[in-house]
Amino acid sequence: MVALLAGCARFQPQPLSPAQTAADWESRSLTNSALKRILERDLGREPAEWPATSWDFPMLTLAAFYYHPSLAVARSEWQAAQAGTRTAGGRPNPTVSATPGFDPSIPSNPVPWIVPLTFDVPLETAGKRGRRIATARQLSESARLNVATVAWQVRGNLRSSLLDLVAARQREALLQKQLAAQEKIVKLLEQQAEAGAIAAAELTPAHVALARASADLADTQRQFVEARARVADAIGLPVGALAGLALSFDLTHMPATDRLTSADARRTALFSRSDILSALADYAASQAALQLEIAKQYPDVRLGPGLHLQRRQRGRQSMGVGLDRGVARTQSQSRSHRGGPGPPHEPHGAATARGGATGAAPSHRGAVPGRRSGPIGGATRRV
Repeated sequence: MVALLAGCARFQPQPLSPAQTAADWESRSLTNSALKRILERDLGREPAEWPATSWDFPMLTLAAFYYHPSLAVARSEWQAAQAGTRTAGGRPNPTVSATPGFDPSIPSNPVPWIVPLTFDVPLETAGKRGRRIATARQLSESARLNVATVAWQVRGNLRSSLLDLVAARQREALLQKQLAAQEKIVKLLEQQAEAGAIAAAELTPAHVALARASADLADTQRQFVEARARVADAIGLPVGALAGLALSFDLTHMPATDRLTSADARRTALFSRSDILSALADYAASQAALQLEIAKQYPDVRLGPGLHLQRRQRGRQSMGVGLDRGVARTQSQSRSHRGGPGPPHEPHGAATARGGATGAAPSHRGAVPGRRSGPIGGATRRV
């Protein structure tokens, strides 16, 4: 008993602390030594300086893969699906029960105590275990492909935010030059108006253009700050972690647009996209789940050996074989599975009646509604 209890899994609490989570979030930065090792491994080179002050798109992408919480969630879901594959291969556990009894009516029996031992060994049929494993494997494959899908979404979000940041920065530089030129124009016109060369009303269009340029510059600066915040969010960092860093995106190496609409590109997308492959794995899992529900219409075998122990008396052994099936439940679930995957596998539990030559059944289990079970055969002999 002690050995059995030692092999059981135990609950390990992992409470969530909002204060600790907030502290961990604020402590994130691009100077992490573990992040440096990832950059060296995946880029195939060491950073020119560390901590790096200039970050391009490939370096920021690896940082996003390291920090972004959605990827951590996708990895956890994949690990849970892998654990489901292992548990799906489990077999129904046998049970043993002992029900001591007292029968003083037995003649010439000084100790009228009876200790019947009843065993219940369930045996699954029709390949139900294999179909559970197939369903779990397809779900695990879908979760694995979902990690790639989430990684691609993180990369795409970072690329879009970084492009907005670079565009806002370049537009800000152009507007600053335009504002400086417009200020010179206004200053020259004001000097001409003071000299009487032009009328004062002619200064109005120049002042309006100057105000418009100033407003455009302020709006662009706001867009730059917002784009920088979006970049930090796309990486999974607080905005303060990007302070003092130069973020760049190479606009000179862009993919050829004529190849993006080719038949080869479309074919590659249809056969290689992780989200499509994940959806196909989900469909295969639903098919395996449907096959499992159909297989449940075939009865499972339950072996029920029993042993009656009585002091100073010869014991009795018995063997019962029963069938456990749920035809009505299986048919209704099979109809529901035609539209998609259904509920997970439920453990079997049903009645097993046993009969013997003595006419006394070793044990009796209550039947589950919707299932039928009955004895196939039984035998009892004295030891």
